[in-house]
Amino acid sequence: MPADVTRLVLAVGEAVGNAVEHSDPAAVDIEVRFRWDDQDLDVRVSDGGPGPDPAILHRPSLPDDPLALDGRGLFILSTVADALVIEEGALCLTVRPRP
Repeated sequence: MPADVTRLVLAVGEAVGNAVEHSDPAAVDIEVRFRWDDQDLDVRVSDGGPGPDPAILHRPSLPDDPLALDGRGLFILSTVADALVIEEGALCLTVRPRP
């Protein structure tokens, strides 16, 4: 279970960080919603913008420069989350317990 908590914290932190960094500066609110059922935790992060490009979302890559200070968020999300989708401009992710 501690590994699942670590994945959850990392995933939510990356999703919120992406919203803060890439949102419209005129947008005031970033909304984070959590939904838990017996197995899955679904998180929806919305900043009022269009969300990440779905083509990049499903094929994230690391930056060419290994010393770059950014450019790893979607790669990290795709690694730690069990599902990633864009719904109405919101980045939605699911984290499930792993054996």
